[in-house]
Amino acid sequence: MVAPLSQQTLKEKLGGRNIFLIGMMGSGKSQTGPDLAKLIDYAFVDTDDVIERASKQSISDIFQKDGEIVFRDLEKQVLKEISQHHSLVI
Repeated sequence: MVAPLSQQTLKEKLGGRNIFLIGMMGSGKSQTGPDLAKLIDYAFVDTDDVIERASKQSISDIFQKDGEIVFRDLEKQVLKEISQHHSLVI
């Protein structure tokens, strides 16, 4: 069934607000995020990928060498920068 023309799309209803996926490591955020982004015509950003590119280290190396506190600080910095943009699934 086709929705009436007056019905807003989900993208329009969101008005550019970002969607943040949260959950435990390995819970499927990186698998689900791209599909959700495509569904609502948003871009997908995986913060782990951004952290790895910026630090030139894998997430597991950061945890092993520097610990979780350093990783969480990097994650906060990345989220602060990314959240300045709109229409993202993060």
